[in-house]
Amino acid sequence: MLEEIPNYPQTFMDRHMNWHMGGRTIPQGQPGSGAEFLDFHHQFVADVKSWYAGAPGSIPSKLDAWLHFPADLVAAHPALTAFENSASDGSMFSTEDSLGIFVEATHNSVHGWIAALYGQPEFGGFDSCKYFMFYQWHGMIDTWRGHWLTSHKSAIKDVVDHPKFTIKDVVDVNPKILRDVVTKQFEFPPKSPKELVEVPGRVDPGDPIAQISQRVAQLENLVHQARLQAFIRKDERPKVG
Repeated sequence: MLEEIPNYPQTFMDRHMNWHMGGRTIPQGQPGSGAEFLDFHHQFVADVKSWYAGAPGSIPSKLDAWLHFPADLVAAHPALTAFENSASDGSMFSTEDSLGIFVEATHNSVHGWIAALYGQPEFGGFDSCKYFMFYQWHGMIDTWRGHWLTSHKSAIKDVVDHPKFTIKDVVDVNPKILRDVVTKQFEFPPKSPKELVEVPGRVDPGDPIAQISQRVAQLENLVHQARLQAFIRKDERPKVG
C-alpha cells in the first residue's frame, strides 16, 4: 500500500481534479498542451512542498523526486526504461511543449501501473496527489523539464552572452522564457562583460518566477537610486564655450 500524506488539504485535491476535469486551457495532445501540463504540475508540486514543509512532523525528503523509476515498476513494465531515457535526455524534443506532450501520453498509464502494482486504486485517479509517491513521480517529470530548459533555452543564453546586453534586451525577451529559466544556469545580469555592473543583492533559491520578480524589484530600486544622482558626473561633463 502507498503512504498517504497526513492531513492533506482538500483544496489541493480539488485543484488537481479541477485542472484535469476541464480547468486546463488546451486539450491533451493539442499544440500547447504539453507546456501547460508541465507548467501546472511544476507549480502544483512546488505549492504542496511549501505547505508540507511547514506541517507538524513533516519529513520533506519523502517528497523527493525519483532519480529513476523503481526497479519493481520497471520489471513489471520494461517499456519505462526507454521512456525515461528519452524524456530525461530531451534531445529529441525541439520545444518544451513537445516534451510535455510526449510525457503526458504515458503519464496516465504510469499512474495506473503504480495503482495496480502497489494495490492502491486511488493512485489511478485524481486523488493520487494525496500520496507521497505522486511527488516522487511528478518530481522526476519536473527534473526532466528542468534539464530540457537548461539545455535548450538558447534565447536566454544569446541575450546573456551578447556584449551589448542591456536592460531593454531583457524586457524584450518573451516573459514565458524568462519564467522558465532555471536560474542556476542564468546569472542576471551576466558578470563576464566588463562594461556591465552586477545588480546588487542576491537571489534566494526557489521558484524561477519568484527569482525573476526579486531581480526586477532590485533593478527598479537601482534605477530609482540613479535618478537621485546626476546622470553625468561633474568631472565628465564637456566644457562649454
